[in-house]
Amino acid sequence: MRHRLPASLAVGSALLALFALAGSSVAASAGGGVSVYVTNSDNTVSSYAIGDRGTLAAGPTATISGTGVPYAMAISPNGRYAYVVEDHYAKATGSVAQYTITGSGALVPDPTPTVKAGVGSIAIAISPGGNYAYVANEDSGTVSQYTIGAGGMLSAAPANTVKAGVAPDAIAVSPNGSYVYVANQYAGKASQKAGAVSQYTVGSGGALTSDSVAAVAAGGQPDAIAVSPNGSHVYVANFRGAGGVSQYTVGATGMLTADRTATVRAGTAPHAIAISPSGRYVYVATEDGVGGVKSTAGGVSQYTVGSSGALTPDRRPAVQAGAGAFALALAAGGRYLYVVNDGTRGPAAVSQYTVAAGGMLKPDGPPTVKGGDLPLAIAVAPRS
Repeated sequence: MRHRLPASLAVGSALLALFALAGSSVAASAGGGVSVYVTNSDNTVSSYAIGDRGTLAAGPTATISGTGVPYAMAISPNGRYAYVVEDHYAKATGSVAQYTITGSGALVPDPTPTVKAGVGSIAIAISPGGNYAYVANEDSGTVSQYTIGAGGMLSAAPANTVKAGVAPDAIAVSPNGSYVYVANQYAGKASQKAGAVSQYTVGSGGALTSDSVAAVAAGGQPDAIAVSPNGSHVYVANFRGAGGVSQYTVGATGMLTADRTATVRAGTAPHAIAISPSGRYVYVATEDGVGGVKSTAGGVSQYTVGSSGALTPDRRPAVQAGAGAFALALAAGGRYLYVVNDGTRGPAAVSQYTVAAGGMLKPDGPPTVKGGDLPLAIAVAPRS
């Protein structure tokens, strides 16, 4: 399960939001347009510009429109709109804050700054065409579905929610927009040791319909999911146990089948996953270390994707990140990788890497830039 904030910090986040100006925005840094955004648990979003060699330059920080904990962020495919998913767990509600991204990279709250989501909203995915949005609601076991209208505004679909599994924690849409996959932390109420992946077909108006096989098995407490750029494979990072990363083949109708090698090893406590635009490399943020022993330092496991879609750990299977590696994202066509270190056991920071030959990660100089207060999610604008 993802971090639940102490009550004192949650209250502080809410008070900060109440004192924020409704029209506040994140402005571009002096070095150019903002490309990278990181949400923080004090209900703020930090901005960074990507330099010539991939190093980040910190820009201003501003308060998010809502009053919850910002667990996830997504940017529309055209780079013009941004969405932040907030879990208002003290009030048993969820919401999505929505913004327009200006030419300078500023996030300007929309006329309707937030829309309602389900209880425990925690993850979001946007369809490749930018027409639909889907939000996984961890505590209500549902997926909220929205249409994206003029100006990037979200509207709840006529059938606002569909059922998912127990504690849905991550969500992904296939590159052709025809299928949606949701990683559930548990396969059922009777099973707390294994998770599952719910699978859906996208119908008219973006509505989701559960497939004839509603779910396939995953590892222990799956926490992230990603679809390969060609849509042929799905990868799931399993937070608990030795399962590492589950890997699946996508059939002709979008249905998942576990690969012959169902899992590959990763570092300790996998928490996020990213695939290079070429589909040749996969990276997994591991919250508690690079090996099988729990550590205060996080890491990034790195893999090469074979011709069949199967993952092979690189000759250097992992690189070190900061304390509590929690989220990650690729930028600039896969040339750079950024990892959010949540600061639960060390400094809150963003680790930065150059993707070298063969997809291998090389820490930049400096290896980190300062993060906000318990950073949680990262999103990269397509213009980067």
